[in-house]
Amino acid sequence: MQKNLNSTSRSPAVSTIMFRISTFFRPHLHRYSTVIQSSGDQQQQQQPIINYLTTSLKFSKQDAITLSSKGNLTHLKSTLNSDLILQTLKNYGLTLTQIKQLIFSVPKILTCKADKTLEPKLKVFQELGLSGSDLVVLIRRNPDVFGFGLHTRIIPGVNLLKGYLGDDQNVVEFITKSRWLYCTNYSMKRLSTNMQMLKGIGLSNERIVRFMLSNPESSMVNTKLLVDRSKFVEEKLGVSPRVGSFVHALSVALYVSDVEVEGKMKVFRSFGWSDSDIALLFRHQPYCLNKSEGNIREKLEFLMKDLGYTPAYLIRCHTFFTFSLSKRVVPRNKMLMILKEKGLVGDKPMLITLASYPELKFLDYLRGFEGDAPGLCEMYMDSVRRAC
Repeated sequence: MQKNLNSTSRSPAVSTIMFRISTFFRPHLHRYSTVIQSSGDQQQQQQPIINYLTTSLKFSKQDAITLSSKGNLTHLKSTLNSDLILQTLKNYGLTLTQIKQLIFSVPKILTCKADKTLEPKLKVFQELGLSGSDLVVLIRRNPDVFGFGLHTRIIPGVNLLKGYLGDDQNVVEFITKSRWLYCTNYSMKRLSTNMQMLKGIGLSNERIVRFMLSNPESSMVNTKLLVDRSKFVEEKLGVSPRVGSFVHALSVALYVSDVEVEGKMKVFRSFGWSDSDIALLFRHQPYCLNKSEGNIREKLEFLMKDLGYTPAYLIRCHTFFTFSLSKRVVPRNKMLMILKEKGLVGDKPMLITLASYPELKFLDYLRGFEGDAPGLCEMYMDSVRRAC
């Protein structure tokens, strides 16, 4: 007799296998359904703030979802405080576009207390002269600004900077260039110690201000490091604290080791430079120390071997070392050679003059020869593009 294939009867072995399979999948199915439910609950919780961001601030839905999660905004049940935040920001001169930029970078600003946290701190910055885009830059660089104490961190920090920088405009420049609010009270005290040290070795107040503004983070480095590198600049590089370029040389030397400097000096020596030549160049152009050994070698190969320039000439024309060789010096030298071959210019202008021109001014200079040498601008731009 043929067995019934639809029979529900199973052998004991089959039943055991089916039981094990169901036992294995049951917890995983439960976990999967829990994940779906949690995801749905989360979206439901986010919906009010998503609606607010899309309607009041004109964010796209995707950006609104991202901001809601990024800023942990799901707990905001009412938009009343958020409305006050937006109005406060508008009162301080921010446009809708700037407000959106700010909220996209620092979404938790919508969780601040408008009257107790946001407004008093904005007032301090406004009194310094910060508004609009500068205010946005400050907050984006210091996203935890509204978590810092007004009377324990912000006002004391501003007052300390005023003491050294003088006018409010310098203070604004310093704080918008740096993440100064992340500096601890100890770091701010170190700043004071460092500035006193620089004053002690002969820097005028004007040069101290220049040092602080050129690289704010350098003002708060370890004091021992600042002392050591100041001695290095004066004794090894021969740049006196009473020379205007000292602060620039110090700013560079803080981030370049003795070994790295010696390696760069060896490159110059290999091209016939004496140590006094090198020291004189560094005194005029301290940012040579920022260049790699390869960059220095490449420039000396072209400027000395190809063009025949001497160390004495390059010390006088030290800005050559700040220009891009492939994108500026070489293409402009090529144009100068063409003009000389056609007899359109004589000994002047010199290459250093043309290399110093801003891009638009150099293009205008080339257009002046369009009648006698058509296509120079296009040829120059093509050389620059190929170098990129």
